Amino acid sequence: MKIRPIVKHLVLIGGGHSHLAVLRRFGMHSVPGLAVTLITREVVTPYSGSLPAHLVGLYSSDLMHIDLRPLAQFAGARLIQSEVTKVNLEDRTIELDHRPDIPFDCLSLNIGSRPDSALIMGASDPALAVKPIDRFLRQWESIKQQAGTARAAGRDYRLAIVGGGPASVELAFASQIAIDQCEGTSNQKAGRLQICLVTAGDQLLTGHNTRSQEFVRQELEHRGVEIRFGRRVDRFDKNRLVLTDGNKLECDAAIYATGASLPDWPFQGGLAKSADGFIEVGPTLQTTSHDFVFAAGDAATIRNEPRPKSGVYAVRQGKILAENLRRFVTGRPLKRYSPQQKTLALISVGNKSAIATRGEWFYHCLLYTSDAADE
Repeated sequence: MKIRPIVKHLVLIGGGHSHLAVLRRFGMHSVPGLAVTLITREVVTPYSGSLPAHLVGLYSSDLMHIDLRPLAQFAGARLIQSEVTKVNLEDRTIELDHRPDIPFDCLSLNIGSRPDSALIMGASDPALAVKPIDRFLRQWESIKQQAGTARAAGRDYRLAIVGGGPASVELAFASQIAIDQCEGTSNQKAGRLQICLVTAGDQLLTGHNTRSQEFVRQELEHRGVEIRFGRRVDRFDKNRLVLTDGNKLECDAAIYATGASLPDWPFQGGLAKSADGFIEVGPTLQTTSHDFVFAAGDAATIRNEPRPKSGVYAVRQGKILAENLRRFVTGRPLKRYSPQQKTLALISVGNKSAIATRGEWFYHCLLYTSDAADE
């Protein structure tokens, strides 16, 4: 058997949507002499879009997670589970937590985003962020059990959700259903579940059409979810939110999904930061500061072409990212990626249904039949 010498090393950091496409395409058509390494914090990575269905019991844990090991094996990639602490762009090495440094020739980042805990005091503790999802799910089980115990004993349970975007809206619908399903809360003496959605804006789902905004507001109110518009949280204290106007909102638990952000290490290494605080890339998905570093998905913002942070863009970027990584390591001209102006968004509103929006188009649809839910 002829052994091909390793000529270049491509490192992929993060197991997001774009890198799934890269691994698949490199598995289908490998590049002779190219070694590929995938570095990820989670080998079994959750798909955030299926979180509402998982919370209400429609999706099992296996269904909402993607095992990266078979895909990495298919691509012939080495898989390293670790946290990245620093990227040295001058000598092209990656520092990992409790592991030797990893050298590279070409680097791609698809690390997603998470709520910015620095925006509100107490966001790391006692409040709970919806991402990273593995941490959220562990603590969510505790919240659900506490809510079930309190209500079974006849006490009300107050859950505050901070944010007015799709993630907060979906969580409000899903958490109500999930907690109502807890054992012991169906008797007449059960305490009430009080959910309050707190947003600094004057409407929900900013950036979506007015029909979807109005439908969601009415549906939340119909199901007894309180909405407080124009309320900015100054800090999270134990069992209460302190608002910037000085008012306080008592609660038993607080969850937030606001202010997407990235860790500091990409920028400490010298990568260019966009105006909205993400990795700035050009139309080829190369970073504007280093042509041998690429970025895609929520972590990246295309210069002069900003778009909402949505998995739709990450999926579509995967094909062009894979092609450009292949072209870069083989010395060929790169292709341009042109993001679409409008995307289809599906937002779960519970009860096995969702709203679909795209531009001014709106539709309320049933996602699950009774037969599918039972399988």
